Amino acid sequence: MSIHNIHTTSDLNEFVEKHDVALVYLSKENCSVCHALWPKVEEQLIHYPFISTAYVHLDDAEAVPSQYEVFTVPTILIFVKGREWYRASRFIRMEELQRQFEQLKKA
Repeated sequence: MSIHNIHTTSDLNEFVEKHDVALVYLSKENCSVCHALWPKVEEQLIHYPFISTAYVHLDDAEAVPSQYEVFTVPTILIFVKGREWYRASRFIRMEELQRQFEQLKKA
């Protein structure tokens, strides 16, 4: 599994448009929830190789939150063919996220 580190809004836009199914994980350096959740997300993504993944450090990509209407972290966005399909923020339930992955697998 390859994780793309994104640093600009234009890079994120290009990533979302380029991949049929794109998961974007938005995080900040001082967010303990972000750092605790990420390994769990990575562990699940191993089972879904068709999902392209980007990790966005919002400390480095300051324009991303306004363009993507992100008000808190962590936030997970899933795009299908460039359109937002799923969004979860703050306290993300892994069971719900896995259910979304399974739905994508069937589509």
